[in-house]
Amino acid sequence: SFFRPEYMPAAVVASAFAAKALFGAGEMFVEPFLAAKGRTGVAMAFGSVSTGAMVLAVLISAPFGLQVLSWAQAAITLLATIAGLVLVGRMERIDFGGAAVRFAEAAGLVAIYGGVLLLLYRVIAGAIDHQQGALVLAAVIGGILGLGVLALSYHRKLFYLKVFSD
Repeated sequence: SFFRPEYMPAAVVASAFAAKALFGAGEMFVEPFLAAKGRTGVAMAFGSVSTGAMVLAVLISAPFGLQVLSWAQAAITLLATIAGLVLVGRMERIDFGGAAVRFAEAAGLVAIYGGVLLLLYRVIAGAIDHQQGALVLAAVIGGILGLGVLALSYHRKLFYLKVFSD
């Protein structure tokens, strides 16, 4: 509601780019791990295969438009991250179970927070005629709720504030 309606396709693409960055978080640890294990050849092969898959996804999805192209890239990045973690797990005993439970808990918390924000905005927008005012009020209340989510995440050890101090 803050931007012009013709910007909506760009918002979808920006969301895909954000998802791609998020999905690539695990993949960025694969190469340093393999290098530390002295398996640089495997690292090069993994990088080549994931890059080749990305190029193929671009070639296949480009005719369908920028939105499909950007989500195809996000999907390939997610698949490469999963493949990289499987590769690392085959070389070194890693407990993915604990991490998966924490990830699921964090993802659920984020989904609930997003749903509350959407509901909050719709309630406020229905009560206030001024669209930008409703957006600002919802953002302020959402920020306050976000601090609560941050505190809960910290308490549940899903998020560490120390990452900002190093």
